[in-house]
Parts: sequence; structure tokens; C-alpha cells
Amino acid sequence: MVGVAGLREKKKHKLRQTVQREAFRLFAEQGYEATTVEQIAEAAEISTTTFYRYYSSMVDVVLAGGGYEPPDGADDLFAELAGATDITAALRSMVRTAMRSMASDRDEMLARYSLIFSVPELWAAFQHRQLQGRGQAEELLARWLHTEPDSYPVRLAVAGYAAAVTETLRYWTDHHGEPDLADLLDQMIVRLAPLLRPVTDDDPGERGAEG
Repeated sequence: MVGVAGLREKKKHKLRQTVQREAFRLFAEQGYEATTVEQIAEAAEISTTTFYRYYSSMVDVVLAGGGYEPPDGADDLFAELAGATDITAALRSMVRTAMRSMASDRDEMLARYSLIFSVPELWAAFQHRQLQGRGQAEELLARWLHTEPDSYPVRLAVAGYAAAVTETLRYWTDHHGEPDLADLLDQMIVRLAPLLRPVTDDDPGERGAEG
């Protein structure tokens, strides 16, 4: 039996889905710049006050659900990676699983990233959120590599993967959702695997930290 809290969360999730659906419909029909919060609220049959309870702005509507915040169960996910004997294989497996679960959202993802890469305001916000999320990634990778989060190998790996993910999404968007995004991300992880090798005393960043 679903409790009151569960029903409340279900209602919130449904409202968010409605706002997202109507917002992207309006963006497709009249363009992002020509769309207003008031129009989205009216289309979703809610007040603007209710809109701002769930989203801080139209930018937030576009970026929400785009993978910039840790997902539910993030602690378990990070523990799985931290305990992996082969972090590259673990990443490949996790990305495949994530892509399978998002297969039905392909068109929504394509619309989302087409906007992000074409609207300067959204592109700037996207980059800012990426930077905000690096700290957690650095902490995770540092635990696996047995080094410090601020070490050069860790910062290089996180920056490299962030840039590669962005370029992969841009390539996928530029080619209208082809080829399969899961295949592209898998290829990306394989190509960047050397960045995840265990840290040794020969790493310049480690010597700098000790000096």
C-alpha cells in the first residue's frame, strides 16, 4: 500500500513531467527565446507560483533531468565504482544500464541537448553545472586511485571525461541522434581508459603534492 508521502511524491513527479512536456512543446513550436514562464504555466494548467515551487527558471526546466545532479541511489552507485577492480569496465557497464533505462526518452534528450547547444544562456548554465559536479567525481576517483582529490591525475581525468561527455553529446545531437548514444559513450570510455590508471610515484602531480 502506497503511503501519503509516496502519493505526494508521485503527484510531484507527474506535475514535473507535465511542465517538462508542455515546455518542450512550446519551445518546439515557437522557440526558446519566445517562450515565457507564464505560457508554460498556463499550458501545464498551474499557476506561476506553483511553477516556481518546482523550477527556478526556464533554464532549470531545460537542465532538470539532464544528468547534472546525482541520481537516486547515488551513494550506492559511487560505492560500486569505488569498490570496482576495473573501473573502466564498471563505467562501461553502468553507462549501458543507464542508457537502456533512458531508451524511451531518446527524443526528449535530443530536444534537450539541441536547445542546450544552440542557446547561449543554456550553454553557459550547462557548463556551470558541470563544474559544480566535478567535486563529487574527484572525491570518488581519488578513493579508487588511492590519492588526493586535488591531485593532477584526478583533476585531469575528471576534466577529460567531462569534456569528452560534452563533445559526445554534441556529436550525437549534430547527427540528429545517430549513431546510438550508448555506443558512442562506450567508445569514449574505452578511448579515455588510460586516464583512470592507478596513480604512481612517477606522476608529476603526485611529486608536486609531496614537494
